[in-house]
Amino acid sequence: MNFIGEIAALVTAVCWAFTSIIFTEQSRKVGAVTVNLGRLFFAGMYLLITVLVFNLDLNLQSAQYFYLIASGFFGLVFGDSFLYIAYKRIGPRLGMLMLSLAPVITSLISFAFLGEIISPIGMLGIFLTVSGVAFVVLQKKKSELNKKGVDKIGILFGLFAAIGQGIGLVFTKAAFAGSELNSFVAGFIRVFVGFLFLWPMRHILRDYLPVKEVIAKHKKSFLIISIGAIIGPFLGITLSIFAISQTKVGIASAIMATVPIILLPMVKVYYKENLGWKAIIGAFVAVIGVSILFLR
Repeated sequence: MNFIGEIAALVTAVCWAFTSIIFTEQSRKVGAVTVNLGRLFFAGMYLLITVLVFNLDLNLQSAQYFYLIASGFFGLVFGDSFLYIAYKRIGPRLGMLMLSLAPVITSLISFAFLGEIISPIGMLGIFLTVSGVAFVVLQKKKSELNKKGVDKIGILFGLFAAIGQGIGLVFTKAAFAGSELNSFVAGFIRVFVGFLFLWPMRHILRDYLPVKEVIAKHKKSFLIISIGAIIGPFLGITLSIFAISQTKVGIASAIMATVPIILLPMVKVYYKENLGWKAIIGAFVAVIGVSILFLR
């Protein structure tokens, strides 16, 4: 059986896990919006260079352009913006928990609009993977909830983020239903659209520094973001697009959602954090889930 789509999804998760630490550190210095715009800008440049150097065909069908533009908006603008707001209201841990619902939402949307049917074994794999991720995300005893209680708006925004990601992936998959489409071309259009929408939104989202100030006062951060964009948005987004073109969207989404699991050893080494028993159990369950998705 050909597992190229599942492998690409797993490598995508590794790329995103690695760069999440890099971009988190830089967000504390220059602001999350600055980092997000910077990574999209550099990734867009890298993808454009790739398209031009290899003379990849940008002459797509109008429907494909529509799907990719919609994918870029819902995934990189709508989804990421609500995720960013959710992080600020309920914290990254609960924000990631809400985002872990994305594979389930993606599966439902892909079934409704693309007619993709996942077998009972595949659904079991998705359930175990999502459950394992959720267990890892909630491993700490102290919650990051507001002391006054659950921030329902923050939870709702986290759900919007998961929905945005699901819609974005389904639209990307739909773009491959037409004629032939290169993953780098699809990635360039998605990233370019994301950057165009996010640039004017930076005033609404705030938490950013002007470009001139970043270049003048934070040259190291500027360099790190430009390098990190190669691993994250450039390779990560391209591989994610390739993954969903080769396997079912819900399955690829579930495997890509294992970022918190892959982060565990990285956090252990980089931040010297001790891994609790919940994290270990969650990782074990998630690995079983991913294994089922490969062997279904």
